[in-house]
Amino acid sequence: MKQEVKDQLAIERTRLAEERTDLAYIRTGFSLLLGGIFFIGYFLPETIFMYVGYVTIGISLIFIIYGFYHHKKSVAFLNEMLNVPKRGVFKAKWFGEQIISVGRKKREKK
Repeated sequence: MKQEVKDQLAIERTRLAEERTDLAYIRTGFSLLLGGIFFIGYFLPETIFMYVGYVTIGISLIFIIYGFYHHKKSVAFLNEMLNVPKRGVFKAKWFGEQIISVGRKKREKK
């Protein structure tokens, strides 16, 4: 019994680490987007800095799209590994129900 809870907690830590990584990609993308907007708006037209701004905006969109794509892919993988019922997204409620049911079984055995 104890090993099952440890395994599920390890999976939950993995899920949270994946989510943190995905949010870092998205945060970086939005930071680059703001930097690109700054370069375009602050410097004079037809200078090299304006083109740097356009390139930065393009790179930021790549980061944002990749962050959302990787998040969707990692959630699907973890749902498959956990055999989570098809509800679309991993639900913390489902994980909590599993821990509660393990605790009940433990009490019933005593």
